[in-house]
Amino acid sequence: MIYATDGTDRIQITNYNIEARCPKCGRFHEIDLIDILDETDTIDLESIKVFCPECSQRYMESEDM
Repeated sequence: MIYATDGTDRIQITNYNIEARCPKCGRFHEIDLIDILDETDTIDLESIKVFCPECSQRYMESEDM
């Protein structure tokens, strides 16, 4: 089992409780950490940025133009 801590409490990390903050809008959204790590060349969790579905969609639509 893998845990995260804030210095006082520990929480078990599972496939269902991982969230990221969108670097564009700041909203938290659920992510699949395995998929993210498969798609990136780094395991530096502090440098990985994951956009929320809404911001990702807006970006994809703007790229189509």
